[in-house]
Amino acid sequence: MSLRARLILAASSAVAVAVLLAAGAGYLIVRQQLRHEVDASLRNNAATIGRFGPRIDISEGRIRLGGVVQVLAAGGNVLLPPGGVLPVTAGDRAVAAGRQADAFHDATVQGYHLRVYTVGLVNGDGAAAAELAAPLAAVDATLKHLVLLLGLMALGGVAVAAGLGMLVARAALVPVDRLTAAAERVAATMDLSAPIEVQGADEIARLGRALNTLLATVDQSQRAQRRLVADASHELRTPLTSLRTNLELLARSPGISGEERQSILGDLVAQSAELSDLVGQLVDLEREPLATTDDPAELAFDEVVESALGRARLHNATVTYDARLEPTTVVGQSGVLERAVANLLDNAAKWSPPGGNIDVNLVGGTLSVRDHGPGIDPADAPHVFDRFYRSARARALPGSGLGLSIVRQAAEDHGGQAWVLPAPGGGTVACLRIPTVTPPQAPPGSVPTAPLEDPVPG
Repeated sequence: MSLRARLILAASSAVAVAVLLAAGAGYLIVRQQLRHEVDASLRNNAATIGRFGPRIDISEGRIRLGGVVQVLAAGGNVLLPPGGVLPVTAGDRAVAAGRQADAFHDATVQGYHLRVYTVGLVNGDGAAAAELAAPLAAVDATLKHLVLLLGLMALGGVAVAAGLGMLVARAALVPVDRLTAAAERVAATMDLSAPIEVQGADEIARLGRALNTLLATVDQSQRAQRRLVADASHELRTPLTSLRTNLELLARSPGISGEERQSILGDLVAQSAELSDLVGQLVDLEREPLATTDDPAELAFDEVVESALGRARLHNATVTYDARLEPTTVVGQSGVLERAVANLLDNAAKWSPPGGNIDVNLVGGTLSVRDHGPGIDPADAPHVFDRFYRSARARALPGSGLGLSIVRQAAEDHGGQAWVLPAPGGGTVACLRIPTVTPPQAPPGSVPTAPLEDPVPG
């Protein structure tokens, strides 16, 4: 069953139940009122018995309604008329015996539907109770007409409810139809860039906004995938071509000298390492955002930096790292942050001369890494965090141009910043700032690692 049909059925059923309940309540109220009037009339007639005495109204075996039609003795047997006319119930006997004042019951006598009222008597004839009767034919006829009228009203109410249900369902499903059409359009065109039009603030509008968020997320994911494929195909072409050339050279030259063969093999090893690094950096750069991977946790940023320094000292033995790390607690992922710090350290080592010194400082949640190399060209500073960007000087050095891009992405994933500045006296300062859990106080006399108001954007 479709949603539209279910809404119509629900609306019709609700109105039908309400109409039936109202009709039933109306019937009961009218029935009670009509019978109450009959009972009141019988009580009024019974009130005259005490003034004029009991009067038996029986003519040729027919009951004269409205008067006393039957008299009971104290034991409950019928005194008048002989043989009795009305049935005697337990309630009538209780009234005759004096155990209760009066009693009502219905009876059918000679085809008449009667309302019988029994009231106690105290007189010299020894009679103990009198039974009065009133016809219910008018009441029954009125109730039959009322049932017919209420039935027609109920049917009309259900029909009206069905019509209103159709209108309500149609109006309620207009936003759903619009969302369905938009989803079908996206499925047909695969265009995730056009958002769905959302109006209002109800549940349907909330669903529309959720769909827009989903479309934006999927579109971003697809863009990232396309960018990864494009970047990978562009950047992997050169090392793969070089590898193929050297391998073909080895295959075509069986008589090559041992020295040349060793040189080519050395090139192959270096190119394989470069290719492996490039693939690893591409994967790091296109990893899922921080919020969709493992849950972040509080961690000691200074310990993360210390771990990255230990690896950097092993890989870059020609330079010296001079570290001053302040205990710092941040919320994040240690693996992501350690990769970012390692890239900063490797970048500084690449630009440092052999035997050079690299200053590493962690103060107030900001990590600064200073090299003493040739420094950064002001024209290159705004672009160093762009993926695959390599300055004119960097093209002569190994690297893919992705290291600082990974640093910036890690900073943004953790709600921080990354920037570079020319260092006083030469060299470059690369900074990574991560928000701290409790911002520590800078010790007296400490030197700021970088300006905080206007960092150079990546």
